[in-house]
Amino acid sequence: MKIISIDLGLSRTGIAISDTNEYLASPLCVINERDRKKLSKKISEIIDQNNVSKIVLGLPVNMDGSEGNSAKSARAFADILAQDTNIEIV
Repeated sequence: MKIISIDLGLSRTGIAISDTNEYLASPLCVINERDRKKLSKKISEIIDQNNVSKIVLGLPVNMDGSEGNSAKSARAFADILAQDTNIEIV
């Protein structure tokens, strides 16, 4: 199974993908997109092209473990991405 990982940023988002054995992840690309719906569509295309079975989305938390605005933004993006894909997001 291939896993894609997403490092969500305000204007640039990093994408990495694992090998089929889930042993090694390698950088795949950086997407320059601020619009979350367009970003979700671009990531969906990458998922389709690479036969991805799971998505790992980074959840940035504060030093004390609490969730701030960035974590809320990541959770909101996960909801958008879930609508565009039928893949588990963790």
